[in-house]
Amino acid sequence: MNDTDFILHDIERGWCRLHHAPKDVRGTTPDYVDTPAHLPCKPGLVPLHKLYLDELAGMAEQAIEWWREIVDNHAENGENPQDAARKAYAGWPAGPAAHETVVSVVRTYWLACVEETAKLSPDAGMLPEDFLLATLEKAKHKRAIIVLTAMPYWPIGLDEKGSWC
Repeated sequence: MNDTDFILHDIERGWCRLHHAPKDVRGTTPDYVDTPAHLPCKPGLVPLHKLYLDELAGMAEQAIEWWREIVDNHAENGENPQDAARKAYAGWPAGPAAHETVVSVVRTYWLACVEETAKLSPDAGMLPEDFLLATLEKAKHKRAIIVLTAMPYWPIGLDEKGSWC
């Protein structure tokens, strides 16, 4: 069974939603309203990005396989994967993004990106949503993108001082 046989969320819509969601709490960044299809990782963040990609691959594998099992458990009498997935999404609206490792990886690398970016000159850093999502290549990181775009929101917020937490 292909991964997309039991994934019902709109991946492009999820990409756009996640790209714009931080602007609801942080405010918009000037000259940056379009949703990027892909951005290269900034050189000063490459070592962190390599660690992220390694953890992301493992997280995506676990989340997709966990979701496949849930969908399989909802299948009755040989029904097609989409019907079983609809039943599974009724209990798990975030689909594969509901796996326990997803929030941990996202929060860890979001906050690490913010910390590392603060050490760099303003034009050498990246917005965390770009670091986590826009640096991914759609063909190469397909499974990770499937999982991340299933998230209804980034599991992060701003504290009273305006710092990500």
